[in-house]
Amino acid sequence: MQQTTILERTTPPDETGIARSKTESALNVALVYQDTPAREWAIQVCDQVTRLAGKDAVRSTEWEISRFSDNNVLTDAVQTAMTADVILVSIYDAEELQVDFRVWIDAWLPRRSLPTGFLIALIYVPEQPDTQGERAHDYLRAVARKGRLDFMFRERQAVRELDYVHLLIRRRVDFMLRERQSAGGIAQSISCGEKPGMANPTISAFQKALYDEPKPT
Repeated sequence: MQQTTILERTTPPDETGIARSKTESALNVALVYQDTPAREWAIQVCDQVTRLAGKDAVRSTEWEISRFSDNNVLTDAVQTAMTADVILVSIYDAEELQVDFRVWIDAWLPRRSLPTGFLIALIYVPEQPDTQGERAHDYLRAVARKGRLDFMFRERQAVRELDYVHLLIRRRVDFMLRERQSAGGIAQSISCGEKPGMANPTISAFQKALYDEPKPT
């Protein structure tokens, strides 16, 4: 299945409010995921951002959606999303998104304290998506517009159990190779390049991570 990456800007480039200097603090990322494979995908993107923009570029806090049934956890997640520079969600497309997920969004969306930010969605889709119901990216696009958030999303086919095992093995092998190269004194640099409207280098790294992410096998 062809993977899709989209960037939609809801505020002019000169109003993003998060174009920081290298000496300023990292971007605050609120990461919400549906299950373990969804978390792995999100962590893969964050790892790529770290490699591109530096280990101190991102400060993330994460929650599994199923834990939102705990009011204390939900409150914590809502408060973090209210002030996050980047809200990263990794979910499955479905005719009805999880109730707890919608409750979380409905709680922080009208209370956002920043004038702008980014909503990034990683969406697993079934082999034959339901074309009649509301798609997850349509719902999240509307959320981004209401919250004055720039919106990026990527879709990939829902991972099967065997594919997930292969993903874990590949990630482990990649990690071992990077460690071996680092121990051997091999210097590696990756040029992020400039993307239209991406004033912040860490945000540019997020976009590059979505575009350049290896396709699942």
